[in-house]
Amino acid sequence: MKKRIAFIGSSGGNLYKQGGNDIAGMMKELLLQTGAADMDIVFVQYVMASGSLDTVSKDSPADLYT
Repeated sequence: MKKRIAFIGSSGGNLYKQGGNDIAGMMKELLLQTGAADMDIVFVQYVMASGSLDTVSKDSPADLYT
């Protein structure tokens, strides 16, 4: 039986600039790797912010993916 897992994460600042802003590409890679490990991703919650999350404010541009 496959393990069922949730993917919860965020991207901002450096990760955003190094590919963390490509949600489709990142999910494709996650699905490939978890599939190879006999796991299914059953839930996703991912925050993608264009700036560093260390200095986030209520005006910081961000997207939430579920």
